[in-house]
Amino acid sequence: MKTDNELIAEFMGLPLTKMEPMFSGSRGMKMVPFQNWKYHSSWDWLMPVVEKIQFFAQVKIENTQCIISVNGDCVALVHSGSNIENVFRACVEFIKWYNKYKGLTPNDSPDKTPHT
Repeated sequence: MKTDNELIAEFMGLPLTKMEPMFSGSRGMKMVPFQNWKYHSSWDWLMPVVEKIQFFAQVKIENTQCIISVNGDCVALVHSGSNIENVFRACVEFIKWYNKYKGLTPNDSPDKTPHT
């Protein structure tokens, strides 16, 4: 079973190998072992994921919760941790939903609202 960081890396189109690129702003990239991926703890890693999700869904981050919805239907709602934890968990829930239902419309999916 893939880790949450692996699910995100796959969603971002990165190969799941022993070394992966780390995004470091405009300074290019350097290689980072997969055990050190930081989607769960770094806004620099996580925000490109949020930006990609925004191609498919609306992402709302406010106070202590993150809501991701597609065509008005909530597909991820997380409000049980710190801001970055909530956004990370919501991104993971969206990616799981996306992987399960890609190619279908939100109205075709029977379990639209995973809550954490």
